Amino acid sequence: MSVKNIIGITGASGFLGGYLCDRLPFPQKRLSRQQQTACSFDSQWCLGDIENTADIQRFIQDIPTLIHLACQGYPQRSNHAFIHAIQHNLLPSAQLFEAFARANANGHLIFSSTGGNMYDASQPAQIQTEDSLPCPQSSYSIHKLAEEHYLRLLCKKYGIRATILRISNPYGILLPKDRGQGIIGVALNNILSGEPLPIFDSLQSVRDYIHLDDVTHAFRLVLENPPESGECRLFHVSSGIGYSLEHVLELLEQKAQCPLKRALHPSLPSPSYSVLSYQKIQTALGWSPQINLELGIEQMIQQISQRATAGLNG
Repeated sequence: MSVKNIIGITGASGFLGGYLCDRLPFPQKRLSRQQQTACSFDSQWCLGDIENTADIQRFIQDIPTLIHLACQGYPQRSNHAFIHAIQHNLLPSAQLFEAFARANANGHLIFSSTGGNMYDASQPAQIQTEDSLPCPQSSYSIHKLAEEHYLRLLCKKYGIRATILRISNPYGILLPKDRGQGIIGVALNNILSGEPLPIFDSLQSVRDYIHLDDVTHAFRLVLENPPESGECRLFHVSSGIGYSLEHVLELLEQKAQCPLKRALHPSLPSPSYSVLSYQKIQTALGWSPQINLELGIEQMIQQISQRATAGLNG
């Protein structure tokens, strides 16, 4: 494996990493806490944990580019265990960032942050830009914001390069029914199984949703166009279009041609609004979303149907 252009990826077996890795350039060095099956000949799995400093030191050697995706927990549940988030997310990430900066003087670190939970989501509706004042809505987004600030500090201190991607609400694959994040993949699974979907938010709350193929394209452009040494830049990766939760669920029912049972929590919060502008990354890198929500859901259902047919024929 060539060392010169190798890309290190944490969280490679997670929701985002599992989709991105095989669609990003090779060679790759992927970090996972669990043993993984062999992958492409020009990539390798490294068994380890970012909470272990020895594992970090082994992993970050000779990787001029690092994509940090690893994160424990979900926004919805993070406020119940915020000390856990500090110990298992914020601290290990800060240690990883500094170890990478020390070992790779001109390295490029790409950080997957959060966009959908980073700003004041109260009404009236307002589209947020990268210049909007952050107002984290959960412990999850608080530690993501803190990690962003540590990255900026390390860019100044060590001269490394960093790109922060605040991703809105990615979707594109089926997700476990008990997962606390990724409403589209979770709800579609509930539709297919006939089980009710627990709903903890107002049906009138508005979010923007971005397909994983568009997220992949953003990562590829960032890899191809790194910032200058010492620079830490921030981009939104979003659709720029808001949809109410009720509209999303109705669209899923329509495309799947099957009803969704709803189990509404007895005390739902007031409606909220979170939509992000992607103008900055469009201007800088020429990126814009290509898959609208309706088409993205149609593609998900087609892929599920094709896999089911292939399984029957196999």
